Amino acid sequence: MPPFTYQSKGKTMTVAYDEVPLDVLENAPQLFEWRGRLSTWQRK
Repeated sequence: MPPFTYQSKGKTMTVAYDEVPLDVLENAPQLFEWRGRLSTWQRK
């Protein structure tokens, strides 16, 4: 997925996103595990 860009106070802001792998999206238990790891990483 390409970075998301928007304008704020006259500057272009860029936000990068990581895509969730398709096999994870199709497997609910694995998706919850993936989400939990991401939440832990974001708190650091």
